[in-house]
Amino acid sequence: MANHNLNVLSEVHNRALQNTRDRMSLVIAKVRELEEKLKKSKSFSYLKERLYGNKINLYRNMTYYNDRGDWLFKRPEELSDPVEREFLEFTLETINKNRYGNKKDLETWKRTGDPRYYRVPLLAGGSVR
Repeated sequence: MANHNLNVLSEVHNRALQNTRDRMSLVIAKVRELEEKLKKSKSFSYLKERLYGNKINLYRNMTYYNDRGDWLFKRPEELSDPVEREFLEFTLETINKNRYGNKKDLETWKRTGDPRYYRVPLLAGGSVR
């Protein structure tokens, strides 16, 4: 039994999923490229990458906790390593475009160091029952 509305809805849904996959593929490819550059700049070997918990050392210099206990990314210009700076600039731009869209305030927040721009996007944890 064919239903035209259901077919149209399925087609729209499938197109939306494909658009999302296409958009995310570009971001993932860029993240992989930047991560490889980061690994090279820090002499991060195959063995180091495979050790439990060691990969966090790639990113440790890019974040801090403020006085209120918020976990924030550093401002890219505070980093001395140009590879870390490039990675962080891309990360912040990508996160904030997804978080806030094309909000006019983004450039001001970025320039002034506003925590809304630099906050690490995490949700509070809990247990599932």
